[in-house]
Amino acid sequence: MPAGVRALGRDVFIYDVKDPDKVLGGLVLTNGVTNANFYSMIEIMIIFSSGFSLLDGGGTKINRDDRPLQPGNYFIDADEAFSISDEPVVTRAFSLQTGTRVKEFSEAIRQRDGRCVVSGKRAVQAWRGLWTGFEAAHIFPLAHEGHWKQYNYGRWITIPPERESVGTINSVQNGILLKSDLHKLFDAYSFSINPDVCIPYNTPQAYS
Repeated sequence: MPAGVRALGRDVFIYDVKDPDKVLGGLVLTNGVTNANFYSMIEIMIIFSSGFSLLDGGGTKINRDDRPLQPGNYFIDADEAFSISDEPVVTRAFSLQTGTRVKEFSEAIRQRDGRCVVSGKRAVQAWRGLWTGFEAAHIFPLAHEGHWKQYNYGRWITIPPERESVGTINSVQNGILLKSDLHKLFDAYSFSINPDVCIPYNTPQAYS
């Protein structure tokens, strides 16, 4: 997707304090994003060789805390020069696919989760083998398995599938059970999940 298109709707913008006229990136702010989350995002996007801080448009340092991030301009104040990561962007792809490998993956996710992990809605007909409205979603898109293998992401998998031929990308650690509509939104990057934050199902932040 062209950079200009990705920037549509952004209300958070990132700059280098030493070059305040050049936008380095940004995001569309949603509920639940904290200052600490923002720092983590910056550390993925930027390669630092030293420490750094974030300043708001008025030059005030933003603490790495759980306060909600506010819309606006933010400036990276680093002790030394930094660079933007050149890691290729892997766009999501709808992961509802068929085949023996995916069937085994889906069954494992169903048995583990039993409910949509975002909404908390239970698959009440699961005891009859009916999972209508629920889908096992790949966190890292199955459509990009070549990328998964190229960068050896399987090294992070500690619970491999029962059959080695299924591939580590089909481990239960790379999947979650979602309602069908939420699966589509997840694959469209309409929302994301922070694995380091545990939020009860019935709070508004769970749907951000």
